[in-house]
Amino acid sequence: MTQTDKQKIDDIFKGRLLEVSAVARRLSVSASTVYRLIDEGELEAIRIRRSVRVPDLCLRRYMERAASRL
Repeated sequence: MTQTDKQKIDDIFKGRLLEVSAVARRLSVSASTVYRLIDEGELEAIRIRRSVRVPDLCLRRYMERAASRL
């Protein structure tokens, strides 16, 4: 693992890990939509056993990208 990879991991985990339901509420979409964004690679997430969590930083990055497309 390179130093850049380690820095990226450190940056991602500095914030909170959000449940899919919390992400859905923030985006005003359904949980199914959030899972689809994750599956399509538009929104980064991590799996902890059977749970899916979205790092706060990843959600902010997704929202910035989405806003720039407007």
